[in-house]
Amino acid sequence: MSRLVAPDAPRLYTNGQPWRNARGRDAPRHAVETEFKAEHAVVDLSTQPPKPLVVKCLVRELRIRFYSVNTIKNYRSAWVCFLRWYRGPLDQIDQEDIRDYLELLVNGGASASEVSVTLSALRTGLDKFCLLRCTVGLVSPRKSKQLPVVMSKKEVQRMMEAARTLRDKLLLTVLYATGLRVSEVARLQWSDFDFDRQQIRVQLGKGKKDRYVMLADDLLPLMRQLWRRTQGIGYLFPSEDGRVGRHLSPRTIQRAVKQARILSGIGKAVTP
Repeated sequence: MSRLVAPDAPRLYTNGQPWRNARGRDAPRHAVETEFKAEHAVVDLSTQPPKPLVVKCLVRELRIRFYSVNTIKNYRSAWVCFLRWYRGPLDQIDQEDIRDYLELLVNGGASASEVSVTLSALRTGLDKFCLLRCTVGLVSPRKSKQLPVVMSKKEVQRMMEAARTLRDKLLLTVLYATGLRVSEVARLQWSDFDFDRQQIRVQLGKGKKDRYVMLADDLLPLMRQLWRRTQGIGYLFPSEDGRVGRHLSPRTIQRAVKQARILSGIGKAVTP
């Protein structure tokens, strides 16, 4: 026969100890909010705002979230092109509209990389920022896997000798010896070099992460000589216009590599 317990009586264990709420994995939890509301979106598309205002708000959100300059530029271009093509209400963009636009790009000769960037831009802007869910289920296109272009030691030496100026020779040497990206080489400062440990500190590289790379032994004499000449102040490759606090643009480095390749007579597709 069960014992009746008053509703207001404290709950006890069989040993008489007071009952405690569950902890850890079995602890009671609040329900997860799965509903997306218009006030949570960066732009409320149900109000049909002007398209230039939509792009402006989305670009501002990218800057607030510290997206890279190149990403902001590519995403903005993708948003502008899509909104020029789309003629319906903004809050009714669905998956088929995205598929039709991507098919238009493919038929126009766009590469897999270009289509992938466009899809990422639309997913970020429309789904992540505007909460439309119009790219759910769409997968980035498969990219072709190509073998890299490999240069021989003699070809590298020919390019070094074909460089027109001492600066270009140093550019090619640093690129080849460190394996840094062209944007990372452009931003190198003398304060990033640790000659005692033979290391170079790469600040805010890809993914906004710092890392160290080894400083080759062959580079040490040249770097020490240049350090004495510049007193180790400023950028390793300052801007050509002579403005203080400006470094060489990545585009200038790419042109220097291209000119050295042409002058050396190398037919391979050599890039930084």
